[in-house]
Amino acid sequence: MSMDTVTAICKSFDEVERTVAFLHRSEVDLRSVSTLGLAANKPTEVVGFYLSEGTFKVWGEGQRIQEDFLASRTRVGLFVLPGLGPVLSSGPFLQALADAVEGRLVVGSSSCVGAALICLGVPRIRVLRYESVLKAKECLVIYHGPTEETKRVKGLLKECLDCVFVD
Repeated sequence: MSMDTVTAICKSFDEVERTVAFLHRSEVDLRSVSTLGLAANKPTEVVGFYLSEGTFKVWGEGQRIQEDFLASRTRVGLFVLPGLGPVLSSGPFLQALADAVEGRLVVGSSSCVGAALICLGVPRIRVLRYESVLKAKECLVIYHGPTEETKRVKGLLKECLDCVFVD
């Protein structure tokens, strides 16, 4: 089966949450959806992310991150990466990022985020752009799945008012 990837850019975690909810209502398999963004707006902000009694807890002065949204995801993680800061991610991207951080995933001279994006099928030519998007405090929603379903998801993302760009 041929696999493909589509990426949407959102301005905030609130927009990411609404985008993922829109995809869910459109019957997209959320196990194929990844999200990522910086968990703080300033390098001096304190960010907390932990699991307590089965509930995700997130706090900080930066962008609001919905605890309910994170709890609905099957994979969620926070990595503090040089040059970016605290990156909050969910979905298949999380495992690719963990592999890159642990050194099991090496893709040329790409950063950990770049290597994980390439692993999910994002073309190398777009990796620098998406890394710049993250540095600009915007977020990504990535769908990686069968080519036909990816085409449908791309159409849905283009309809979604919370996405500022779909590629």
